[in-house]
Amino acid sequence: MSITVAIKCRLVGSGSFGPPIAPISLELPGGSLTMGELMRKAVAEQVRFMTQESGLEPDLVMTSFERQYGRLGGDDPTRQVGREKTTSGLDVASETAKALKAFESGRLVVLANGKQIEGADTPLELADGSKVTFMRMIQVAGG
Repeated sequence: MSITVAIKCRLVGSGSFGPPIAPISLELPGGSLTMGELMRKAVAEQVRFMTQESGLEPDLVMTSFERQYGRLGGDDPTRQVGREKTTSGLDVASETAKALKAFESGRLVVLANGKQIEGADTPLELADGSKVTFMRMIQVAGG
């Protein structure tokens, strides 16, 4: 039995740049999974959707992911390495690593059905129709 989970992204804090990552529906096998597993599946689907179905130019897709998950120190946006590189230059493994790093550092807060999730190893029991929000926390200037 599979379930469908709605996932959306939000930016909280200072001004935004670029388009947001589009909301997605993620079909998952029923049962339990960890927050980290959910994030890996969600980011892979976000990359697929944004590069294949959003209609955005590749540079805007890249900006959307930088806006939501940030860039890791040492990242070179002109150099992407990985087997799942897309036409926009995004690499699923790299974007997933950025999202997990943002989550672990507290820059990304995840809410599942309105409840904040702590830690990538947290088991999640999601039902069909569950709503998950990835909220990027941006520090306000001077704050």
